[in-house]
Amino acid sequence: MRFFLWILLISSFISNAKGQHTSPYTFRNSTEIAIPIAGLGTAGLSYYFHLNKPILTEENIANLTMSEINAFDRRAVYQWRPKSAQLSDALMLTAIASPLLLMSSQKIRKDWEKPTALGVEVFFLNLGLTGLTKELIRRPRPYVYNPDVPMSMKTSRDATTSMYSGHTSTAASMSMFSAITLQHYHKGAKWMPLVWTSAVILPLGTGILRYRAGKHFWSDVITGYIAGSLTGLIVPVLHR
Repeated sequence: MRFFLWILLISSFISNAKGQHTSPYTFRNSTEIAIPIAGLGTAGLSYYFHLNKPILTEENIANLTMSEINAFDRRAVYQWRPKSAQLSDALMLTAIASPLLLMSSQKIRKDWEKPTALGVEVFFLNLGLTGLTKELIRRPRPYVYNPDVPMSMKTSRDATTSMYSGHTSTAASMSMFSAITLQHYHKGAKWMPLVWTSAVILPLGTGILRYRAGKHFWSDVITGYIAGSLTGLIVPVLHR
């Protein structure tokens, strides 16, 4: 039921956005149906898999060995900083809120429904793709290998959602979306390099904190950065 409610909500944004003002974006029925269905569909599947997957047992954890981890990622198992996890939450929330800054532009305020609809599409598509990948791969997080981490965390459903970093992909998707949207409305603006620099740094900082928190391997962070960035950039470009 909630799935269809979200479809109706996004569809109402899209229908109201069509044909208003001079805009860098064009909305097409096929695209506006496909992207929300893909996002909400994958999010729904990932939630179902998350609730029904087997969790790690203490015996499973005892049988894990460092040799299973590639050399590039191996040092992540020694990372465990709860404060870094809290800071990564704050950076991710900052990135999610970054599209609100678009409303400081008069051009965007006049055409607000289109970038709003695009932002919703980016958010849910990234959420679904990230969640489904996590639940299909089921990679143990680095802290599962760490003897200093409580067993209750290692046997939680979240313990096998390492690949790829959702915090990083979310921060990247929303930051890149905000930057490219500003560029589409303000092509050639002198302050755009600063916008793009901020868009690159915010998810980078989020990813580093997730690594330091013992939540992800470097490969999880890098994959999340790339996947989120592509989602945030491609969705607006598809509407040009």
